[in-house]
Amino acid sequence: LIVFLISFFSSLILLKFLIPIFRLRMLDKPNDRSSHSFPTPRGGGISFVFVSSIASVLALVNSSFLPSTSQELIAAPLIALPLAFFGFLDDRYNLPAYLRFSVQSITALVAVSLSNFAITSFNPPASLLDIDIISNNHFFL
Repeated sequence: LIVFLISFFSSLILLKFLIPIFRLRMLDKPNDRSSHSFPTPRGGGISFVFVSSIASVLALVNSSFLPSTSQELIAAPLIALPLAFFGFLDDRYNLPAYLRFSVQSITALVAVSLSNFAITSFNPPASLLDIDIISNNHFFL
């Protein structure tokens, strides 16, 4: 609970600092495919990525007593860093779909190949597809 509260308030403070900057430099203007009707700052996810990555590193340093499945869950934000990095670049520069999908697929492949949980609990190709679909949440819009 304490880690959750520290992470929550750290993200909140970081967002309070970043949103005014993103309003000036990374404003998303609505279009036909948008889920919003007013200009909205892009890139706010970086605060969550930063805080979860720091928390993940700190948890991994102190996780030698945890079972390997718990360690895999703790490492998930670190495995997803390339996805977050390219997501931020996409917010800034509108990357081509093939590049975004390639990074999502490679990240999914790494996550599934490093995870005993995904391989033993699900069919690996289905896990890859699930991660790609979740990464492309616009499929549901």
